[in-house]
Amino acid sequence: MPSVLDRRIARKLRLASTVGKLSVFTQKLDTEQGIAPNVQLGRLRTDALPVVVRDLSFAEQALGTRVDAMIGFDFLGQSAFTIDYVSKKIVFGPIDASLAAIPYQSRPGYVVVEMQIQQQQLLLLVDTGASDLVFFGSGVRDCPLAIRIVGSRTWSNMGGEVRARQVQLTGASLGAMPWGQRDAFVLEETGGSRPPGCRVC
Repeated sequence: MPSVLDRRIARKLRLASTVGKLSVFTQKLDTEQGIAPNVQLGRLRTDALPVVVRDLSFAEQALGTRVDAMIGFDFLGQSAFTIDYVSKKIVFGPIDASLAAIPYQSRPGYVVVEMQIQQQQLLLLVDTGASDLVFFGSGVRDCPLAIRIVGSRTWSNMGGEVRARQVQLTGASLGAMPWGQRDAFVLEETGGSRPPGCRVC
Protein backbone atom coordinates (compact mmCIF):
# COMPACT_ATOMS: atom_id res chain seq x y z
CA MET A 1 0.00 0.00 0.00
CA PRO A 2 1.30 3.49 -0.79
CA SER A 3 1.76 6.14 1.88
CA VAL A 4 -1.38 8.17 2.61
CA LEU A 5 -1.56 11.73 3.95
CA ASP A 6 -4.68 13.13 5.59
CA ARG A 7 -6.32 15.83 3.51
CA ARG A 8 -6.15 18.46 6.28
CA ILE A 9 -2.37 17.98 6.60
CA ALA A 10 -1.96 18.22 2.83
CA ARG A 11 -3.84 21.52 2.89
CA LYS A 12 -1.60 22.86 5.67
CA LEU A 13 1.48 21.89 3.64
CA ARG A 14 -0.10 23.36 0.50
CA LEU A 15 0.76 20.27 -1.50
CA ALA A 16 0.13 20.44 -5.22
CA SER A 17 -1.90 17.40 -6.27
CA THR A 18 -3.06 15.49 -9.33
CA VAL A 19 -5.95 13.04 -9.83
CA GLY A 20 -5.22 9.30 -9.67
CA LYS A 21 -6.63 5.87 -8.79
CA LEU A 22 -6.13 3.72 -5.67
CA SER A 23 -7.14 0.05 -5.28
CA VAL A 24 -8.77 -0.60 -1.89
CA PHE A 25 -9.70 -4.28 -1.50
CA THR A 26 -12.41 -4.82 -4.13
CA GLN A 27 -12.79 -1.33 -5.58
CA LYS A 28 -10.81 1.50 -7.16
CA LEU A 29 -11.10 5.00 -5.74
CA ASP A 30 -10.54 8.38 -7.34
CA THR A 31 -7.82 10.06 -5.29
CA GLU A 32 -5.59 13.08 -5.06
CA GLN A 33 -1.86 12.36 -5.30
CA GLY A 34 1.03 14.59 -4.32
CA ILE A 35 4.62 14.72 -3.10
CA ALA A 36 5.30 15.19 0.63
CA PRO A 37 8.68 16.91 1.23
CA ASN A 38 11.29 16.04 3.87
CA VAL A 39 9.69 12.98 5.49
CA GLN A 40 11.55 11.33 8.39
CA LEU A 41 10.70 8.34 10.59
CA GLY A 42 13.44 7.21 12.96
CA ARG A 43 16.59 6.95 10.88
CA LEU A 44 14.70 6.72 7.59
CA ARG A 45 14.18 9.88 5.57
CA THR A 46 13.42 11.03 2.06
CA ASP A 47 13.36 14.45 0.43
CA ALA A 48 10.22 13.62 -1.56
CA LEU A 49 7.63 10.91 -0.80
CA PRO A 50 4.75 10.23 -3.23
CA VAL A 51 1.51 10.16 -1.22
CA VAL A 52 -2.17 9.59 -1.73
CA VAL A 53 -4.25 12.38 -0.18
CA ARG A 54 -7.45 11.13 1.54
CA ASP A 55 -9.70 11.85 4.48
CA LEU A 56 -8.40 9.57 7.28
CA SER A 57 -11.21 10.25 9.74
CA PHE A 58 -12.33 6.60 9.39
CA ALA A 59 -8.99 5.53 10.92
CA GLU A 60 -9.35 8.03 13.76
CA GLN A 61 -12.80 6.65 14.57
CA ALA A 62 -11.59 3.04 14.47
CA LEU A 63 -8.44 3.64 16.55
CA GLY A 64 -9.65 6.37 18.88
CA THR A 65 -6.66 8.61 18.16
CA ARG A 66 -5.70 11.28 15.62
CA VAL A 67 -4.20 9.90 12.41
CA ASP A 68 -2.26 12.34 10.23
CA ALA A 69 -0.76 9.82 7.79
CA MET A 70 -0.25 6.13 7.01
CA ILE A 71 3.30 5.18 6.05
CA GLY A 72 3.54 2.48 3.40
CA PHE A 73 6.15 -0.02 2.28
CA ASP A 74 7.18 2.47 -0.39
CA PHE A 75 8.89 4.37 2.46
CA LEU A 76 9.59 1.62 5.01
CA GLY A 77 11.17 -0.61 2.35
CA GLN A 78 14.35 1.49 2.41
CA SER A 79 15.65 -0.71 5.25
CA ALA A 80 15.09 -4.08 6.87
CA PHE A 81 12.73 -3.71 9.83
CA THR A 82 10.87 -5.73 12.44
CA ILE A 83 7.42 -4.85 13.77
CA ASP A 84 7.15 -5.79 17.45
CA TYR A 85 3.41 -5.78 18.13
CA VAL A 86 3.91 -6.57 21.84
CA SER A 87 6.15 -3.59 22.60
CA LYS A 88 4.46 -1.48 19.87
CA LYS A 89 7.77 -0.61 18.21
CA ILE A 90 9.27 -0.73 14.73
CA VAL A 91 12.93 -1.77 14.92
CA PHE A 92 15.08 -0.79 11.92
CA GLY A 93 18.17 -2.82 11.09
CA PRO A 94 19.18 -6.49 10.71
CA ILE A 95 16.47 -9.04 11.46
CA ASP A 96 16.92 -11.30 14.52
CA ALA A 97 18.02 -14.66 13.08
CA SER A 98 16.13 -16.55 15.81
CA LEU A 99 12.75 -15.30 14.50
CA ALA A 100 10.66 -17.51 12.24
CA ALA A 101 11.18 -16.44 8.62
CA ILE A 102 9.67 -17.22 5.23
CA PRO A 103 10.88 -16.21 1.75
CA TYR A 104 9.15 -13.32 0.00
CA GLN A 105 9.13 -11.60 -3.37
CA SER A 106 9.75 -7.87 -3.34
CA ARG A 107 7.83 -5.84 -5.92
CA PRO A 108 7.87 -2.05 -6.35
CA GLY A 109 5.96 -0.76 -3.31
CA TYR A 110 4.85 -4.11 -1.88
CA VAL A 111 5.89 -7.62 -0.82
CA VAL A 112 4.34 -11.00 -1.73
CA VAL A 113 4.60 -14.32 0.15
CA GLU A 114 3.32 -17.79 -0.77
CA MET A 115 0.70 -19.77 1.15
CA GLN A 116 -0.43 -23.36 0.64
CA ILE A 117 -3.96 -24.56 1.48
CA GLN A 118 -4.38 -28.29 0.84
CA GLN A 119 -2.10 -28.30 -2.22
CA GLN A 120 -3.45 -24.99 -3.56
CA GLN A 121 -0.85 -22.22 -3.89
CA LEU A 122 -1.95 -18.66 -3.09
CA LEU A 123 -0.01 -15.41 -3.35
CA LEU A 124 -0.48 -13.10 -0.36
CA LEU A 125 0.14 -9.37 -0.38
CA VAL A 126 1.77 -8.34 2.91
CA ASP A 127 -0.01 -5.43 4.57
CA THR A 128 1.15 -4.35 8.04
CA GLY A 129 -1.77 -1.97 8.52
CA ALA A 130 -4.23 -4.49 9.97
CA SER A 131 -4.26 -7.71 11.94
CA ASP A 132 -6.38 -10.04 9.79
CA LEU A 133 -5.81 -12.52 6.97
CA VAL A 134 -8.02 -11.54 4.02
CA PHE A 135 -8.66 -13.44 0.77
CA PHE A 136 -10.43 -12.42 -2.41
CA GLY A 137 -13.24 -14.86 -3.14
CA SER A 138 -11.95 -15.90 -6.55
CA GLY A 139 -8.55 -16.66 -5.01
CA VAL A 140 -9.88 -19.42 -2.73
CA ARG A 141 -12.63 -20.80 -4.97
CA ASP A 142 -10.56 -23.90 -5.76
CA CYS A 143 -10.12 -24.95 -2.11
CA PRO A 144 -13.70 -25.08 -0.67
CA LEU A 145 -13.02 -28.16 1.49
CA ALA A 146 -10.40 -26.20 3.46
CA ILE A 147 -12.72 -23.30 4.33
CA ARG A 148 -15.64 -23.28 6.77
CA ILE A 149 -17.80 -20.16 7.13
CA VAL A 150 -18.23 -19.15 10.79
CA GLY A 151 -19.61 -15.60 10.61
CA SER A 152 -19.15 -12.16 9.05
CA ARG A 153 -17.65 -8.77 9.82
CA THR A 154 -17.88 -5.20 8.52
CA TRP A 155 -14.81 -2.96 8.25
CA SER A 156 -14.41 0.73 7.52
CA ASN A 157 -11.66 1.90 5.20
CA MET A 158 -10.95 4.67 2.67
CA GLY A 159 -13.60 3.20 0.37
CA GLY A 160 -16.33 3.13 3.02
CA GLU A 161 -17.76 0.00 4.67
CA VAL A 162 -16.69 -3.46 3.48
CA ARG A 163 -18.47 -6.67 4.50
CA ALA A 164 -16.53 -9.96 4.60
CA ARG A 165 -17.29 -13.58 5.44
CA GLN A 166 -15.36 -14.90 8.45
CA VAL A 167 -13.98 -18.39 7.79
CA GLN A 168 -11.76 -21.04 9.37
CA LEU A 169 -8.92 -22.52 7.33
CA THR A 170 -7.58 -26.05 7.72
CA GLY A 171 -4.40 -27.52 6.27
CA ALA A 172 -2.77 -24.13 5.68
CA SER A 173 0.95 -23.37 5.71
CA LEU A 174 2.95 -20.20 5.13
CA GLY A 175 6.30 -21.04 3.61
CA ALA A 176 7.58 -24.01 5.61
CA MET A 177 5.49 -23.09 8.67
CA PRO A 178 2.25 -25.06 9.18
CA TRP A 179 -0.59 -22.82 10.35
CA GLY A 180 -3.05 -25.55 11.25
CA GLN A 181 -6.50 -24.07 11.84
CA ARG A 182 -6.69 -20.30 11.47
CA ASP A 183 -9.41 -17.67 11.13
CA ALA A 184 -9.50 -15.51 8.01
CA PHE A 185 -11.90 -13.35 5.99
CA VAL A 186 -13.14 -13.61 2.40
CA LEU A 187 -14.15 -10.63 0.25
CA GLU A 188 -16.15 -11.05 -2.93
CA GLU A 189 -15.14 -8.84 -5.84
CA THR A 190 -17.84 -6.49 -7.07
CA GLY A 191 -16.58 -6.14 -10.62
CA GLY A 192 -13.56 -5.13 -12.64
CA SER A 193 -10.19 -6.82 -12.45
CA ARG A 194 -9.22 -8.64 -9.27
CA PRO A 195 -6.26 -7.23 -7.33
CA PRO A 196 -3.15 -9.45 -7.67
CA GLY A 197 -3.13 -12.28 -5.13
CA CYS A 198 -4.65 -12.15 -1.69
CA ARG A 199 -3.73 -10.09 1.30
CA VAL A 200 -2.17 -11.07 4.61
CA CYS A 201 -2.51 -8.25 7.09
